[in-house]
Amino acid sequence: MDNASSPLLLANRDVRDTAASLRGRDAEIVAARDVLLRAETGGEAGVITILGPPGIGKSAVLDALANDAALRGFRVGRSKADEGDQIAPMAPLLLALRSGQDPLISDAAFAELATFRDHPLWLIDRIIAVLEERSLESPLLVVLDDGQWADRLTLSCLRIMPARLGCSPVVWAVAARDGVAAIDALVEAYAHEFGRARSFRLEPLPAEAIEAIAGDRLGSAPSAAVRQLLREAAGNPFLAVSLLDGLGDLDLTKMNGELPRRLASGVRRRLAPLSASALELVRAGAVLGRPFALREAGALLSEATSAELLNAVDEAVNKRVLREAGALLAFTHDLVRQAVYEDIPSSTRFELHRLVVAGLVEGGVCPLEAVPHILATATFGDREAATLLAQAAQSVVHALPAVAVDVVLRALALLPETDPLWLEVGRNAFSILAAARHERDALALADRLGRAAKDPETFASIQATAAWPLWSMGRVEEMLSRLDTANSRGDLPQRQRADIVALRALGGSRFDEYDRALAAGESALEASRTAGNAIAEATAARALAETSMADGRFADALQHLREIGSPAEALKTIPHQILLLQLLDRYDESAELLARAQELVERGADIRPTDVAFAQMWQDYSVGNFDDAEADALTIVQESEEVHEETHQVEARMLLARIAQLRGRYDLADRHFALATADTAGDDETREVVIPFATVFIHESRGDYERARPLVRDVMHPRRGVRHRLRLYPGWLVVAARCAVRSGDHELAAEFDSLAEGLAKRNPEVTTILGVAEHVRGMVRQDIAALRRATLRLEGSPRPFLFADALADYGRALLEAGERDAAVTALDRAWDRFHVLQADGDADRVQHALPKTGVRHPRWTSRKPKPLTGWDSLTTTEQRVAQLIFQGHTNRSAARALALSSHTVATHLRAIFGKMEVNSRVQLVRAMMDHRASQ
Repeated sequence: MDNASSPLLLANRDVRDTAASLRGRDAEIVAARDVLLRAETGGEAGVITILGPPGIGKSAVLDALANDAALRGFRVGRSKADEGDQIAPMAPLLLALRSGQDPLISDAAFAELATFRDHPLWLIDRIIAVLEERSLESPLLVVLDDGQWADRLTLSCLRIMPARLGCSPVVWAVAARDGVAAIDALVEAYAHEFGRARSFRLEPLPAEAIEAIAGDRLGSAPSAAVRQLLREAAGNPFLAVSLLDGLGDLDLTKMNGELPRRLASGVRRRLAPLSASALELVRAGAVLGRPFALREAGALLSEATSAELLNAVDEAVNKRVLREAGALLAFTHDLVRQAVYEDIPSSTRFELHRLVVAGLVEGGVCPLEAVPHILATATFGDREAATLLAQAAQSVVHALPAVAVDVVLRALALLPETDPLWLEVGRNAFSILAAARHERDALALADRLGRAAKDPETFASIQATAAWPLWSMGRVEEMLSRLDTANSRGDLPQRQRADIVALRALGGSRFDEYDRALAAGESALEASRTAGNAIAEATAARALAETSMADGRFADALQHLREIGSPAEALKTIPHQILLLQLLDRYDESAELLARAQELVERGADIRPTDVAFAQMWQDYSVGNFDDAEADALTIVQESEEVHEETHQVEARMLLARIAQLRGRYDLADRHFALATADTAGDDETREVVIPFATVFIHESRGDYERARPLVRDVMHPRRGVRHRLRLYPGWLVVAARCAVRSGDHELAAEFDSLAEGLAKRNPEVTTILGVAEHVRGMVRQDIAALRRATLRLEGSPRPFLFADALADYGRALLEAGERDAAVTALDRAWDRFHVLQADGDADRVQHALPKTGVRHPRWTSRKPKPLTGWDSLTTTEQRVAQLIFQGHTNRSAARALALSSHTVATHLRAIFGKMEVNSRVQLVRAMMDHRASQ
């Protein structure tokens, strides 16, 4: 994408449509203008979708809307998707943002975006930031016509950007044909998530409107004969104009993907007077399939001179086949282009596509641009086409994995498995499938590739690559089996064997006993260093970290990760390092590393934003910032849904359920839990630990210890023995031990006592772990002194909820021992801390522990719930975000000030808008001014 024809550089084209007269759409225009008015006067965002069959006038409505917005002072960006764009990532949107004399994205800002061209999610974030800043100067309107042809990344942007910019005066207008599943899903998403979305389906025009259009075209009122002819248009304005132009009658509602015969014959009649050069030009343009430069079409013509080409353009424009679109040429309607294309003899069409491919390849453009033309000519067994498609897929594997999957699978389908090239393309396809998180498809392909591999090295390479998706899915037994099979096939080169050994050590870290797993990791580390294999060395270090983590040696695990020599590989472990720092009570360090990680994300470094958000979520939850943890989790859920990346979605849902349960919102907790369990993937074995883990917290909060007990065992002794990090989390140890004790399972309770004691010995400097060990000991052994020591320890812990929980258990134990005054003191302190944390469910349970003592604190019964609306309803972070917005910050600059992601700031803003009962930044500033004036 470094060349002049890349989608980023193509965005410099001006593809504005010529405005057309608008008749019979007053109601739609009035409703759409209301959205513009709200953006203009109230700073509100908006979405408008216009649907209908071909030729019904969608473009004309967009014309009127864009013209009206420009008169109101909006900056307007507009483009039109073309059928060939479906494989060109983000091109239609970038064209819109770069269109016009005053584009929405300036030359300087556009040049900065080029840095992120290979990272579409970061590119999207930067575009959002640029549009947000521009919207501070004036409201914006982004228009996309013919959305049915938009590529998947553009559709994703149309799904993501309106919501992310929902606090700014940015209006989106999208027109598309009926019956397109992707567009229907987009409209449904807007209706569900964007309260101010407006959707219109354009119906056939009344006869008087059609006659008015005819009058505009003819320059006078239509005669009776013309009116009779126009009835055949059935209210479709394009058909009406086509009839007037002699293109023949047709029913556009019954096209079924094919042009009616009479439209094709009408187009032939319009083309008949054209010279040979003009006809060649029109056919070349139809094959190119999008607004095209004259030089592009000229390269496909036989021997036309410059003068002949210019004359050909004049002819085609005069016959209303082509129109000028800035510096480009385009067809007057996509139906005309389609008719021209289908009328080209197949042999000529084939040769033209071949010439386009050759020109693109020779010009060194992005291989992806050649894909539509390759597919138009490729036949089974076409090795050249398969090679070009594979190259195209590889060029966007990191930027657009979903697009790469589609392209590389098409390449693979062109080849028989007996062709040696099939194995090469198949290995590329496997890597791309794995990168796109299509694990099951990737593994099925790995089996086919393994059967086709003839030599041990190729077979081993395939199995090593398959190890990573198996690891992420928790299918470690299969991972080890594949690696062992690869290792037994024959002698391997030293570097390759280092990869196998390191991966084998990584898998063993979840199964083997500590000493054995440690020895395997150390051996793998030595082998990788001897082989000079930096990637294998990083894998071995990860294996040692996982081994130490599984045995509760958190400081050792952190040290192993920090000893990775490769900067690129070390970067990937930063989120894991943050989680380990949290377990070590080193929250100041984890906060600093989180801020650094967020800066790296901002710079487009190779670190996944969702991994950083995940670490931030656990940071906020652990230190008792439940409001912020909830916002973090909601951000992860939204990002997961936007980009179909589910790595952390279940844990985010689980944490949302936990926070709702802490607040006593059991109905909400149940909803989050149901959503988490509904997102199941049958072959992801890590979920078999996470789901029971979450269920235990829900049962425990309701006192249903019998139902919780078997689930506790599932977490501690999961099927196939896969050990999950959550089993060693301090809060889990307390809850799980409580369930074991109160369900009467003494064996299970003793296991937790031993586990907590062992963790304390391995982490003697971690206050939280030492306090939790005393807490578990006190519950299991009914040792009041141990519970007292737990409260003393945990009072100095950075995790306030664990301190309050220990106080509550200590108070209950004192109460059962008859030490009423001491019990009331402990329970009163526990209630205070639960109340500060807004853990109302636990505060209520503390109150219920004293029914027979006669103790009634007036502040307990007169406790005022936090208001649901207004300034006082905002959380501390929400108030800080609101203050920054009041000072003129954008989401991005506010995120920098708070060391958060701009997406998390947007999540907070949505919550602020709801609580302050406003719909825009402008209205928020007004509300804050009113609040300040009332103080």
